[in-house]
Amino acid sequence: MANVPDIRAASISISETSLVVELQDGRTLIVPLSWFPDLVAADVEQLADHRLIGDGLGIHWETLGVDLSVSGLLFDSPPPSDPKERRRVTYHVVPAGGDDWHLKRQGEKNFTSFETKEEAVKAGVREARTHEAGQLIIHTRDGRFEEERTYGYDPPGRPG
Repeated sequence: MANVPDIRAASISISETSLVVELQDGRTLIVPLSWFPDLVAADVEQLADHRLIGDGLGIHWETLGVDLSVSGLLFDSPPPSDPKERRRVTYHVVPAGGDDWHLKRQGEKNFTSFETKEEAVKAGVREARTHEAGQLIIHTRDGRFEEERTYGYDPPGRPG
């Protein structure tokens, strides 16, 4: 993402109503949990199964298949309250066993396998572009956050 400051999380905690992110620069970011239906629907164990990725650039919930970027939490507008409004559809390029790569739509268990990361990224770009608000998150071989690409509608007020 162009022109987005390097904002990193130091730690996170989750209450019944909020996602609280302690930033490495000392600020605290509190975001309503209601912005993230997958997190609202999760049980306590699933919510606890999170880790920081990309040295604090993002947060990953393994059992939920959810990734959030810290800069997105800070700069994105809240999701629209009208369900007919635009919803971001997120795809992930993640390492598979051996040299293969998977393209997976967030929140789904199915995936498509590719022999190279380049093939998976190209397919992810094609898929993300088919949505009014598409997002592709690319991970490194060790599963860490590497890059985020967005297509179509981007929430107002977000630099880049």
